[in-house]
Amino acid sequence: MGGTMTTALARDLNKLHARAYGQAESAAAVLRRYHAATRKLGDRATQPLHGLYCWLFVPITLWPFNVQDVLEDALTALEQGRRLNARHRLHGGGRP
Repeated sequence: MGGTMTTALARDLNKLHARAYGQAESAAAVLRRYHAATRKLGDRATQPLHGLYCWLFVPITLWPFNVQDVLEDALTALEQGRRLNARHRLHGGGRP
């Protein structure tokens, strides 16, 4: 399973390398955390964060708010065993 996470993470980082504003470098840590949390906690636990994850692949000039900060906060909540609040639950959108 580690190989799958590594492949998915590498794919995600490659997508972002084409973006302006150093988005790949900026998002690398949160993407690593997201993939690690998905592996450790399972898809069901991280499913509410999938919308935020998808927004990481949208050019940051189109973000309606700082998506990365909200995803980092939500990951911290999950990692600490806390429940997600309404701010963390961005629903909608398909897979990138």
